[in-house]
Amino acid sequence: LEALRALRGHLEIRVESAPDAGADDWRLSIVLGPGPIPERPDATIQLGAAQADAIHRGQLHPLEALMTGELRLEGDLGLILQIQAIALT
Repeated sequence: LEALRALRGHLEIRVESAPDAGADDWRLSIVLGPGPIPERPDATIQLGAAQADAIHRGQLHPLEALMTGELRLEGDLGLILQIQAIALT
């Protein structure tokens, strides 16, 4: 919890459905630290719904998804890495 308190930034996670899936895309925005919610995120994690499900089930490793372009990172990669480090502890 202490490590999260020290973080500052706006992270957005975008999960996109396949065009023929008949489902909506969704976004999760996380604002770390005090202050107003910024209009644009500092960092974005973007992937498809099938990839998100495969990662959740342990059938796809996030690093493999990143290397094959199925998972895309944009913006402040330091913020993403800090959040990942906290999640793994």
